[in-house]
Amino acid sequence: MPTPHRDVGRAVGRDVDPVADRGVRRDVHLLVDARPVDHPTARQRGIGRYVTGLLRGLGEIDASFTALVGSDAEAELLTDVVAPDRLVPWSRGAVRERSAPGSGTPTWYVATQLMLHPVPLDPIPRVVTEAGLPVAAVMYDVIPYRHPDVYQIDPPARRLAQVRAPLARTVDVLLAISDFAAETAAEELAFPREHVATIGAGVEPRFVPATVRREPRPDRVLPPDVGRYVVAVTGGDERKNTHGLLRAWARLPGSVRASHRLVVVAAHDHVVLRRWERWATEAGVAEDVVFTGAVTDDEMIALLQRAELAVMPSTEEGFGLPVLEAAACGVPAICSGVSSLPEVLDEPTACFDPHDPDDMAAAIERALGDPDHRDVLRRAGERSVARWTWAGVARDALATLDYLGPRFPRRAGPPATTVGLAGPFEGSSSGIGRYDVELASAIDRATPTGDGEHLGRLVRLVDTTGAPVPAGAGPDRWPVRAVDRYVRPWDLDHVVAVLGSSHHHVATAELAAAVPCHVWLHEATLVGVHVGLAHLSGSPAWAHAHLRDQIERCRADTRRRLPPVRDSALLDPVRLAGAGITLLEETLARSRSVIVSSERALAEVRRVRPGGPPALVLPLAHPPAADATVAETPPAGREIVALGWLDTNKAPVTAVEVLAALVHRDGVDDARLTFVGAVVGDVADEVRAAARRLRVADRVELAGRLDDTRYRERIAAARAGLQLRVVDRGEMSAAVADLLAHGVPTVTNL
Repeated sequence: MPTPHRDVGRAVGRDVDPVADRGVRRDVHLLVDARPVDHPTARQRGIGRYVTGLLRGLGEIDASFTALVGSDAEAELLTDVVAPDRLVPWSRGAVRERSAPGSGTPTWYVATQLMLHPVPLDPIPRVVTEAGLPVAAVMYDVIPYRHPDVYQIDPPARRLAQVRAPLARTVDVLLAISDFAAETAAEELAFPREHVATIGAGVEPRFVPATVRREPRPDRVLPPDVGRYVVAVTGGDERKNTHGLLRAWARLPGSVRASHRLVVVAAHDHVVLRRWERWATEAGVAEDVVFTGAVTDDEMIALLQRAELAVMPSTEEGFGLPVLEAAACGVPAICSGVSSLPEVLDEPTACFDPHDPDDMAAAIERALGDPDHRDVLRRAGERSVARWTWAGVARDALATLDYLGPRFPRRAGPPATTVGLAGPFEGSSSGIGRYDVELASAIDRATPTGDGEHLGRLVRLVDTTGAPVPAGAGPDRWPVRAVDRYVRPWDLDHVVAVLGSSHHHVATAELAAAVPCHVWLHEATLVGVHVGLAHLSGSPAWAHAHLRDQIERCRADTRRRLPPVRDSALLDPVRLAGAGITLLEETLARSRSVIVSSERALAEVRRVRPGGPPALVLPLAHPPAADATVAETPPAGREIVALGWLDTNKAPVTAVEVLAALVHRDGVDDARLTFVGAVVGDVADEVRAAARRLRVADRVELAGRLDDTRYRERIAAARAGLQLRVVDRGEMSAAVADLLAHGVPTVTNL
C-alpha cells in the first residue's frame, strides 16, 4: 500500500481542491457523530468546537453527509451550522437507510469522540459495526498515553485508557488534527502509520478582527481598570503551563508589567483558582493578573480583539486552536515551540521554550515592544488563518478516505431490526413475568422470512424490581435501568414496555415515562405500580408525597378533570380506581403505540387520552394445552384454586366467602380454597381473619409463589378455578389461560 504524505491535503496542495484534483468521489456519504457538541466536557471549546467546525466545512464544500445527534439540545446547537435535512436523530433506522444494499453510495462512519472522556460507552455504536460500515476516527491527541503518571493515576481513567486503545486499533483510518497527533497516535496506539493522515483544524468564521466586526467590551470578565493587556488561554491541566506563564510574567521588566496586565482565560473551579492565585502571589505578580473563568464565544472574541498579544504556553497540544483564533482576530500571537503548536503558527520567531521562563519572557517582551517583529507575527497569523480552514479540513478528510479506503474487509448491509422487550422475566413473582418469558422464547423461535433473513433480534430488558438479578448480563439481556446508560436508545429500533399494575413493573414504568416506547398494557392502569412503590419505600410521608406528585403530573398532562383524593385513599388502589384515576396520562403522552388485551381496555385508554397514540388490541396468547394424561387425572378433592399475586383488587375475601357458602350452606364437605401466588402486606392477614370468622380456616391455604413444576401440579389437581376483580379495566388474565389450558373449569367476572 502506498504511504500517504503526512498530510493528504498538503500532498495535493492547499491552494487547489483536493476533491477535484485527485478525483475524490463526491458520492461518498459520511455519517458524522455530532454528539460531542453538547458533551459536558467538550461543549463550548475543544472537541465540541472541532465537531461543529468539521460539519460546517462539509457543508461549505457541499459534501454528502448526515450529522447524527442524540438529543434536541445537540440539534439546537447545530441549527445554524447544518442544513435541516442533514441533521438527523441517532437511530438504527438512520444507519440502516444509508447502508441499504443498492444505494450506490459508499458510506463511512466518522467517529468524533473516540478519545473523549468521560466514557460515553459507544464512540462506535453497535449498529455501525452491524452495518459493516468502514470507520474513520478523528484523533485529537494521545496525551493520556504519553503521560500515564499524570493522566492514568485514577483507576477509572486507567480503565478508560485500557479500553480506548484496543478500540482505536479496530478503525480503518485515523484522521489526525496535526502531524504531532498523527505521529504520537501511531506510536502510542500501535496503529499502522500508513493509515493515519493529518487533516488539521480550522477557525470559526465569527472569529474576526475588530476592523471587520468589533464585539462590545466584555465587562463581565474584564475589570474596568484593565487597559492594555496580554491574553492567554490556558486551563487547570498541568500541560497548559499556567505556572510557567506566571513565572515568565514575573521576569518581564517592570515597565512592561506596569503598562500591561496579564489576562488568563480558562474555566476553573475554586481549587484551581486558589492554586493559580497562590502561584501568582509567590511570583510577585498577584496584582498584575486577571483570571476570567469561563467565557462565552462573544466574550472570547472581544478579549482577543482588544489584546496587545496572545500567548499560548502549553507544553503539549493536539492542535492549539486558541493560537489560530487569536490570529483570526488580528492579534499577534506567540506560542510554545513544541508538540503541534509550530504547525499551527509556522513562524520560528513566534516560538519559545515553554520550560524556560526567561525565554518565554523574552518572547513576550519582544512581541510587545518590537514593531517590525509584531508585523512578522501578524503576517504569520494571516497565513495560518488562510491555511487552516474548515473547508480545507473537510476536503482533506474526503481525500484521505478516497486515497486510503477501508483497512478491513467488511460485508456491508442493513442491520437487523432490534427490539427491546422490557418487563419482568425469570425470577419475578408476577404472572406477567412468566408470560414475558414465553413470549420472548416464541420470538426467538420465529421462522425466517421469505428472503431467508431472520425476523430480527430480541433484547431482554429485565425489570428486577422485587426479583433477583438474573445471572449474567450480555448483549441480549440487560436490566431495564441500563437503557440510556449502557444501552442507548439508538441501539434498539423499538422498545416494548410490558406493564402490569403492580410493583413488579416500577423500573419499566420509569422507562416508559422517559423514553418513547410501544407500551403493552396488561391492565389499563398504573395505579398498582406507584402504590406498590410507595409501600416498598417504607416511608409513609414519602409514599403520600409520591402519589400526590403522580396525580398532579397526570392532572397537568391531561384535559380531564381528576377528582380530589383524600390522604386515606392515596395508598388504596381500589379506591383510586373507583375515582377514575389510572396514572396513565404521562406514559400515554410519550408512547409510540399502545397494545391492550381487549376492546374494553382500549376504551379505557381512549377515555384517559382521547385521540392518543395508535393502538392494537392483542388478546393474550394461551399456553400450550397440558399433557392429556395430566389434565384428565381426576382431582383428589374438590379444590378451588385462585392464581396470581394476592391483592385487594382480586377480591380474596369474597373468595373466602364463596368457600364458606359452599361448605356451610351447600354441604360441600371436601371443598378447599388455595391461593397460589406471592403473598405480601396486610391482605394475607385479612384473608386469614375472614377464614377464621367464617369457620373455614382449615380449608384455606396461602401456598405462596411456586416453581413451575409445582405450579402446574397444583392447577392439574384443582376441581375449579376462581378469578375475580373488584375493578375491571379490560384486562385479560394469564391465570385464566393457564387454568383453561389444563382443562380446569374457571369462574371469573373478567
